[in-house]
Amino acid sequence: MSNRLLSLTAVLTVTCFGVLLTAGCGVGSDGASISGTVASNGVPLPAGRVVFSSDTATCSGEIVDGKYQLLHKGYRKIPLTEYTITVFPPADDLVYNPETGEEEPVADRLDPKLFPKRYQRKGTSDLKFSPEPGHNEYEIVLEK
Repeated sequence: MSNRLLSLTAVLTVTCFGVLLTAGCGVGSDGASISGTVASNGVPLPAGRVVFSSDTATCSGEIVDGKYQLLHKGYRKIPLTEYTITVFPPADDLVYNPETGEEEPVADRLDPKLFPKRYQRKGTSDLKFSPEPGHNEYEIVLEK
């Protein structure tokens, strides 16, 4: 192959790869990304899960050290719609108990008062958010 043909092939390959990356990554005008903080009664939640749900989409994220990043179907691109927000304590971990020979839940070490029940149901949570295109930071504040 001539050098010119090799150069042209390389340029086309890089261009196509760039187009594919741009199309599959990031947040376009038809989507958003959402991240932020979660606190209850002024205390950042060390663990748990946030769920943003609407009639057309459900997005969720793990709370780690008071912070979260939402995902929708494994991606950060979130549909633009109004969401109701629910917040849940972390799921109980299972530990093998050699005396019984079974896995048993470990009692949650977080104060249950940090997770008021009204925020754990879509029908009773008053937390709402409608993201704008692009990146959105949203602070979730749980009150007694």
